[in-house]
This record gives sequence, structure tokens and C-alpha cells, in this order.
Amino acid sequence: MLLNRQEFLSYKEKAAKAYEMQQRKIIVCCGTGCVAGGSLDVYAKLKELMEAQGINVEVTLESEPHSDNVGLKKSGCHGFCEMGPLVRIEPHGWLYTKVHVED
Repeated sequence: MLLNRQEFLSYKEKAAKAYEMQQRKIIVCCGTGCVAGGSLDVYAKLKELMEAQGINVEVTLESEPHSDNVGLKKSGCHGFCEMGPLVRIEPHGWLYTKVHVED
């Protein structure tokens, strides 16, 4: 629990550094349109498949991420709702549209 503004600012700085260090990220849009199209199911399936393959899936920031982890994150709206659900792969900049659990 953060007790004051200084603790919050310190935590914010550490989280920003940890986020920048994380090399690989899979970002699933969880804006309203994508959720209506099934993005939460896509997120759950990705997590299940990655764990089944022994891929270390991290859903929280680490101060020292390991080279074998992948950040799996939910994001807000990407502004491309008619093409959702959307899944973005970073750092490659790949954007997959109309993603379904079967994909």
C-alpha cells in the first residue's frame, strides 16, 4: 500500500522502467467493441496455450524480467473497433485483426 505521494511517484518510476525493459509483449485489445467480439476469450486462450507450451507468461511488471518471459496484456481501445478483436505483437509492431479463439 502506498502511503504518500512520494511513494507513489517512486513506484510509478520503477513500473515505467520495468515496462521499458520488457522486450516481448502480446497486447489484446479489451475496449468495448473488441470485448463484444470475444477478445477476453482470445486473451484466455492465448494464456492457456502459452502456459501449456511452458512459455513463462507474465501479467505483471517485473523489475528484472528474464529473457524467456512474454508480457500478455489487456489494453484499452485502439480506435479500430470495426476490425476487432485486435491483437498486437511488440516489438515487431504486428497487428492482427478479427482474431478468434480458433486462430
